[in-house]
Amino acid sequence: MSEAQVLHHPSLSAVVRFRWASDRYVHEIDAGGQSLSTFESDIRPNWPAAPPLQQLSIEAISERPVAFGVGCAGSSHWSVSVESTETGFRFDWACKTKESPEYLGTQYEGTAMKAVVDASNCHQITQWGHCFLPAAELQGAGTYRWCYEIEARSSG
Repeated sequence: MSEAQVLHHPSLSAVVRFRWASDRYVHEIDAGGQSLSTFESDIRPNWPAAPPLQQLSIEAISERPVAFGVGCAGSSHWSVSVESTETGFRFDWACKTKESPEYLGTQYEGTAMKAVVDASNCHQITQWGHCFLPAAELQGAGTYRWCYEIEARSSG
């Protein structure tokens, strides 16, 4: 499983590269010499810094490539869809958990890239790179969702 799976943007020089590392896929967003990589940490094995994806496929939906991933850690299950937008890539994450999460989100490190956050279901923290967190308070079992777009080109 060492070969990377790559989601190419259909009109920009940008990719999301998913690479198998140990027991999950990690990903990197590359665009015009800038890059962001998921931050991986073993500090909280059941609540990782970036969602653990163990299965991934890239498919064509309405002739556009879309990545779909699922994975689990502890008793929680994560899913993601990644699709191209006019200016970059949109990530839509969810985690279904049977207990109150200690942490949920997606952390990146690397060159600063502009992010657009869906304020209705996501908060962004920009200290030490990018960190996207669900807007909902992490309290109780349930499904939590967070969405954001990473821009692969400047808008303007």
